[in-house]
Amino acid sequence: MVSGRINRGVPLVPLEIGGRVVEFVIDTGFDGEVAIPYELAEELGIRPMAITYVELGDGSLCSMGVSITSVVVEGAEIPVEVLLGSSEPIVGTGFLKHFKFILDIGAGLVELEPHRPC
Repeated sequence: MVSGRINRGVPLVPLEIGGRVVEFVIDTGFDGEVAIPYELAEELGIRPMAITYVELGDGSLCSMGVSITSVVVEGAEIPVEVLLGSSEPIVGTGFLKHFKFILDIGAGLVELEPHRPC
């Protein structure tokens, strides 16, 4: 299980990407897997493989680099599509589908529990 925290009402969770632990915002309005700023991608050695257009929450289109990498959770590598160019590291519902997501803002509880095979 991965335990996170709440910062000013925003759920955050630490995840390993590119050999480094990074704190990600959990964004249930983002249906992709992972998005990170270009500067962080450079630091982690993640290079864009292609350019794609992404529709933002306000309906506008934005071009972003896209790559494939892995996020490590409890020693297991989860391959993810990562968008490059976000303002902060975020994980969306495409990533959360691998987990039971527990959020209790009042109690400051954020947990990701990997689904286990039956």
